[in-house]
Amino acid sequence: GAVTVVFDIPPVVDAEVAISTPPGEMSLRLPASVIIAANTRSQSFEIIALDSVGEFRVFVRWNEVVTEILVTVVEEQPSLLINEVNADMDGVEDREYVEIYNPGRLPVDLAGWRLELINGADRRAYKTVALDAAGLVGPNAYLVVGDETARPENGLVPFLAWPSRGDNHDLQNGPDGLVLYHGEDRVDSMSYAGRIPGVTEGDQSAPDDVNNDAGESISRCPNGEDTNQNADDYRLASSTIGRENACPD
Repeated sequence: GAVTVVFDIPPVVDAEVAISTPPGEMSLRLPASVIIAANTRSQSFEIIALDSVGEFRVFVRWNEVVTEILVTVVEEQPSLLINEVNADMDGVEDREYVEIYNPGRLPVDLAGWRLELINGADRRAYKTVALDAAGLVGPNAYLVVGDETARPENGLVPFLAWPSRGDNHDLQNGPDGLVLYHGEDRVDSMSYAGRIPGVTEGDQSAPDDVNNDAGESISRCPNGEDTNQNADDYRLASSTIGRENACPD
């Protein structure tokens, strides 16, 4: 979060204000100092929590004047997004996948998380994939769920292979949808190629995944951003399994 240092009286020359934490405190990232320009009264700086929650002390010093700030860091609510979907392709459909993204600053423990694939005709789940076995999704990182042939090549991105028929339509072509749950809480959902009441976010769905060999997928654009409007949040873009989406200009 942002903190603003304010002087009662503007300095006549630039004033360097030192920023520090107690010795050995490594839970916060902050600048060593900020400059309050001559004839101004304030300057802001950012405090970024790393991997701990609790209360932490920050000291602001100018000459002999020292002010102590108490910073409270609370646990971030885990949030994951359905980031990319490859549901249709030319020929044998054996490279279908769903990419899930963690936009947060902390890892998300996948215990109790599941992905449901929704049939647009009856709004029921035709496949449920428990995500527990993937362990964690790191901050600003990805999880891929899908056909074995969709496993990310670098081996660094967590991957879960779903039970597959090995040839066609493990992920239906649409209009169908996806819902991401944490326990009984619905965290994210989307539909493609048509609106599904109770699944589509907003009035219109994401676009259809074209049945061709262009190597495109339904991609969240900009990558990892969510307005809760499927039609605004997704575009057709080149497939980028386990990487930042290649959003068109």
